[in-house]
Amino acid sequence: MHRTICALSLLLLPVFAQDQRPNFSGTWRYVPSISAREVDRIDHKEPDFSISETVGRADVIYSHLFKTDGRYLCEDTAVSRVAHWRDKTLILETTWTQNGSVTTKREELFLSDDGKSLTKSVHFTGPKAKSDETIELTKISDGITGIKLGDTPAVVRHEWGDPLAVEQHGNQTVFVYKDGLEVIFVDGKMTDSFHRRP
Repeated sequence: MHRTICALSLLLLPVFAQDQRPNFSGTWRYVPSISAREVDRIDHKEPDFSISETVGRADVIYSHLFKTDGRYLCEDTAVSRVAHWRDKTLILETTWTQNGSVTTKREELFLSDDGKSLTKSVHFTGPKAKSDETIELTKISDGITGIKLGDTPAVVRHEWGDPLAVEQHGNQTVFVYKDGLEVIFVDGKMTDSFHRRP
């Protein structure tokens, strides 16, 4: 079934006005708590849209590629991805088949007028469906390099900007950002990029 969808998708390419399409490129952060955190790095050059999601541990990264013109991309016979526009909202759909059952994940992305906030609404259908959720992500960088464990304070300042406060405790340096978000360095190396004060 997925092979047929992928083969036919080239015949069904919709046309959209270029000036109505926002650009989602950049690094986006969502930090509701220490246990649930996410950083999305998006590279968006119409019609190519790639997203790398770091969820939970810094070494767990999910990377996905979409075509925003309605073309289906098939990783294999079990997984397909498609994206399309609805006005200024970008809709990403991933469908996968496991043990004969089909599950679809639908994500709707909407950019704020100032380009600093990204709203992501997620809906699942099928036997592996999870609860719907809507999350808000804040832009922390126009680029997609992001920060990683072991980075220096200079790299973090370049990517995230100057902190609201800097604290020194022996060999530990703490950058304090908005909403109590901390970036902790030991001996000049970042150890935990997503820590929130209680």
